[in-house]
Amino acid sequence: MLAKVIKDLDSKAQDTLNSQEKLNSAIDHLTRELDQLLEDASLPFIMQQRFQLFEREFHH
Repeated sequence: MLAKVIKDLDSKAQDTLNSQEKLNSAIDHLTRELDQLLEDASLPFIMQQRFQLFEREFHH
């Protein structure tokens, strides 16, 4: 009985670890894409986007 509970917990822990690794990989990929987009974007475009984010954040 106890062995089954431990085995189930180990399995869930491994599933959680696998999910975290997938999430970290996806976040790293998106961060690299965002970095590339920011490098390619012109400064006026970036400033416009920041202003729009500021407007949404502080005026709603």
